Amino acid sequence: MPPQPVQRNYFVTPWRSHADLLNVRHGLYSPSTPAEQGQAIATVAAWKQRGNVPHAVESTALLMDAMLLHAQFSTSSARQVSSTSDASEWPLQGVTAGTASSFALRAAYTTALSRFVTGFADLGRHRNGPGQSMFDVARSIGLPPHFVELRHEVAHEDLPGLARLVRSAREAVNWLWGVYWAKLPQDAWELEAGEEAAAQVDLESLAAVRLEATEYLKKFRSRRVAGLKSKAKAKDAASSLLETQQQCQNLCCGEDEAAKWAQVASVLIDDGLVIPSLKQYV
Repeated sequence: MPPQPVQRNYFVTPWRSHADLLNVRHGLYSPSTPAEQGQAIATVAAWKQRGNVPHAVESTALLMDAMLLHAQFSTSSARQVSSTSDASEWPLQGVTAGTASSFALRAAYTTALSRFVTGFADLGRHRNGPGQSMFDVARSIGLPPHFVELRHEVAHEDLPGLARLVRSAREAVNWLWGVYWAKLPQDAWELEAGEEAAAQVDLESLAAVRLEATEYLKKFRSRRVAGLKSKAKAKDAASSLLETQQQCQNLCCGEDEAAKWAQVASVLIDDGLVIPSLKQYV
């Protein structure tokens, strides 16, 4: 049987329309005023209350929020230093406006960067399978490895310096633009066309999975029939079964895993490979 047509997948998003997502992208990356950027960040925070937000969207908002906080602190600290001459007026003795701002900003940047790295590492492990180091996962998704080093330093050592954190945050939002935001369809027509193309690719991919699974399972059946006729040892049959099982697992891993396994199941049942036929082999 040919592969079954792939049904259109519908996803619930926290935004009402694709245009809302594009508006947030504009507010984050091309704001006309800091207030517009703040509104885009607040919109992402509201989306978080509605449901799951893509990690790229959340990470961009967190990083941009740290940058916006930095700009606000720079302005407010200058005002406080000029208006306050007595250090005893600060809640902590010996802590000035500048040092207080530095601690808070470093904490904001490190939180955003840590969530950025950890989230993408988790997504990479889900795609490629468990057991990989964070460096391996970063390499597989194109994330520069020094982000992983920075996260390790944040978790196990002292907070990095503010200048380094600022550079890393800027690099991170540029990376996010390339891997996510720049790839968004520009309008509804382009979005629908992309979905149709993806569905066609899925059909071709599933057809290839079905063909390869058929080859693996037919070879297993032939070996099993030959083994029954020759009364081969049970361990040989078990070895052949494990080999075929591993081949099918490798074939179905990655994206659309459930759909790929459905093709394998269809080969087993519809093509008569579980109960081959009425023929008697022994």
